[in-house]
Amino acid sequence: MPTNTTAYMRNYYNKNKQNVNYWSYTNENYIKNSERIRGAQIKYRNTYNGKKVQSISNWNRRKIPCISDLNNVFEIYWNTNNCVDCNKDFLIQDGRAKCMYQDPDTHLFVSVLCKSCSNNRNK
Repeated sequence: MPTNTTAYMRNYYNKNKQNVNYWSYTNENYIKNSERIRGAQIKYRNTYNGKKVQSISNWNRRKIPCISDLNNVFEIYWNTNNCVDCNKDFLIQDGRAKCMYQDPDTHLFVSVLCKSCSNNRNK
């Protein structure tokens, strides 16, 4: 076995070219099933658990600090149907999308507001 990793990988690839290429995204099995897999992913993302995983993942990626557990924050976010400030329903077409409002100083979760109320609070 060569001590150089690059040389080892090159040697391994040359010996196992067929097997390595089989698992690449260009293989026929992946191409045949990609639409079915994509459809299943879209269906899952539209379920409660799918939206929960996606939201919490986005919040973690943006490093949103929370005193409480993100699961509890998601429960509040999911179950809130009206803006806390203006008490109107969340309607995306009217510009009242649901937003997770954070305190500007501490960046901690405060409440769920519509986009217009969130923007007005930040002024």
